[in-house]
Amino acid sequence: MPDRMQPATIRLVIVEDDDLFRDLLRLALASLPGVEVLADYADPDQALAEIPALAPDVLLLDIDLGRGRNGIQLGMELRRALPKVGVLLFSNHRDPEFLRAVPSEQLAGWSYLLKTSVRDVATLERAIRGSAMGFVTLDPRLTSAYRPRQIQEAGLTERQVSLLQQLAQGFSNK
Repeated sequence: MPDRMQPATIRLVIVEDDDLFRDLLRLALASLPGVEVLADYADPDQALAEIPALAPDVLLLDIDLGRGRNGIQLGMELRRALPKVGVLLFSNHRDPEFLRAVPSEQLAGWSYLLKTSVRDVATLERAIRGSAMGFVTLDPRLTSAYRPRQIQEAGLTERQVSLLQQLAQGFSNK
């Protein structure tokens, strides 16, 4: 169970090798109240060297960062320096096995969303806030293979199923 409190302002760093997409992410996320974009990087080596001094609350990492280390490797290395930092993988790669590289005892605060699934900044914001609090958020398209075929067999009503699905997407119980 996550034990982190959500900070008043979430301090965020973006690591994305696509220049245009990185700029768009920075602009969109910097416009959110309560989110401060500290820096953005295209190069994972530069990010690794500079991010620990920034002490962000959340890292937004692309998985494929071109040459060298990938976003998962970068996230794990930065977690050694910043043990409580949330890590949001935001990628075109659709492979839930990527998270198996993260030891289960360190999985709190790791989230994984597909770029093609996120339709608005609010969805991305919920995942960022969840990661800051130590929650794990997984893209529904990644977890569909692991879902039971008939959720109704669990004895839940349609309304209960709907509420559980919304909670799983990061919505609050309000």
